[in-house]
Amino acid sequence: MPFPAPGTFAPSPLTALTPAQLSSGLEAMNAAAQQLPGGGPPALIALASHVLVPTSPAPWLIEVDSEGGTGTDYVNTIQNTQYPPGSIICLIPANYPAHTITVKNMAGGVGQIHLSLETDLVLNGPLLSLLLFENYGIWQQLVIPQNMATINALTAQFALFQWFLNQLAGGTDGVYQLAGASGASSFACTVNDSMTVTVASGALFAAAVLYAWTGPGSVTFTAPATHPRVDLITYVLATGAVHSVTGVEQALLTPSNMATYTPATPAGEVLLATVFLRPGSSMIRSANDNSNGFVTDARTFVNA
Repeated sequence: MPFPAPGTFAPSPLTALTPAQLSSGLEAMNAAAQQLPGGGPPALIALASHVLVPTSPAPWLIEVDSEGGTGTDYVNTIQNTQYPPGSIICLIPANYPAHTITVKNMAGGVGQIHLSLETDLVLNGPLLSLLLFENYGIWQQLVIPQNMATINALTAQFALFQWFLNQLAGGTDGVYQLAGASGASSFACTVNDSMTVTVASGALFAAAVLYAWTGPGSVTFTAPATHPRVDLITYVLATGAVHSVTGVEQALLTPSNMATYTPATPAGEVLLATVFLRPGSSMIRSANDNSNGFVTDARTFVNA
């Protein structure tokens, strides 16, 4: 959206402008300002048939996600109908590493993207953003190629280092058991005679990527209304936080068959513990007392 044309607010006296003209001009200024760096919050946009279609008003900072929540996707073009030539946008990955977005170089068509290194670019982490400006139907990357090459090289080296650490730890995904007597405390879930579970600091591997969480944190649960329920405590890779996943009340659920009714761990999250909850529970215990809720360790250690 361009700014209002010169002279829009020039009538003398200014009162000659109708309310509709004044409102239209101010709305155009607002929309144009939101396209400037810092003009508005990030816009989360999922791809549609490998096309990035900005929302309205057109944002400058865009968190790009895959279509339909799939693991990988790619973008061929960025719709430019809301961006006049010279507009600048910044793309960042929305859900890395659960979703991987590849930006295609010169895929063809209006809104295609010209990347500085003339090759496709993977938005592979929070340290990498892609700055583009609209050049009459082509989005061009704003970066010095040598700097981009350095970033790519450092990213590759960092990924290799994380892979090497993962191999030393056992080569699988899961919680990393720290050295020493307190090693098993990594992401340990403890109770305190309430409906809140405390989660300790820890480290884990997911897809050979190392994550470290500087807890502790807490997750609070509510008792089910009619039938027992199994909830989860998970670590969310994209946000670096622990939270709960609420299950469904089940009339036939008992502690002995809870595995049958335990909800699936959402994509992009790592399971830490399950919580069995009874109607009317006032606290969560570390073991089943046949009266209250109880937590069960569900961690998988890579180096146990």
